[in-house]
Amino acid sequence: MNENEFRTLLADKGYGDVGVKEWDPNSDGEFHTHEFSALLMVTRGEFRVVLEDEVQTFGPGEWCDVPAGTVHYEQTGADGATVLAGRK
Repeated sequence: MNENEFRTLLADKGYGDVGVKEWDPNSDGEFHTHEFSALLMVTRGEFRVVLEDEVQTFGPGEWCDVPAGTVHYEQTGADGATVLAGRK
């Protein structure tokens, strides 16, 4: 999926507050939750969403949905990552 297609998907699904986030190389977060749902697409690098029982790995052009209240944290590979994300 390209960035324009993803922006259309965000709009179609009602996601606003769209922005780009740069993640440093080898980022490793702590478990947390959000009060909002996030839909994000990787535009550069490798991005992982670590859940309590699973690790989901995404590369450029791939996207994922993190529903509100999901216990998770984010990780990146050696080159860091850039993601385009929307919230609702």
